[in-house]
Amino acid sequence: MQVLSVIHSLYALFGVSANLVLLVIILLTKSSGLKSYTVIISNVAVVDLIEIVIDAFEVPSAFGPELCYRCHLVMLHLIFHSLFLIAFSFWYRYVILVKTPPSWFTVQAAIVVLFIPNGVPMVLSFFAKDDREKSVQILSTLYHDGLERDNTQSCQPLRSLLCPH
Repeated sequence: MQVLSVIHSLYALFGVSANLVLLVIILLTKSSGLKSYTVIISNVAVVDLIEIVIDAFEVPSAFGPELCYRCHLVMLHLIFHSLFLIAFSFWYRYVILVKTPPSWFTVQAAIVVLFIPNGVPMVLSFFAKDDREKSVQILSTLYHDGLERDNTQSCQPLRSLLCPH
């Protein structure tokens, strides 16, 4: 288990360092030809930084299941947003081969539009306050004895979130 912890820490250190260097390079580069593309790259770097910071500090284990749920919710959103940004980056590179590049404002507006389908449900779920007992009932009917098993690791996060002792 120690080896995984060291690898995880090295991953976080390298990821944060690389993304900070990338952001500094973007800020120091004054090339107008790449200005609209740097919007995409800087968005990817910021999203990656937030993901790494949430993952590296293991905030959920220190502060309980509620924060664990919310941190994982944010991480899921950011992972999908990163994938959307990668796809958008490919589209952008295709477009600049065919015609003039779009303005930085158009690129940023497109990124905001890409944020909406995944970001709005994430933000709304922060305000969802479902009854724990009713949630346990619904999940018990769906997963039968899934909440009753004590020895499986996969049920522990669900158990700690819905049935705290």
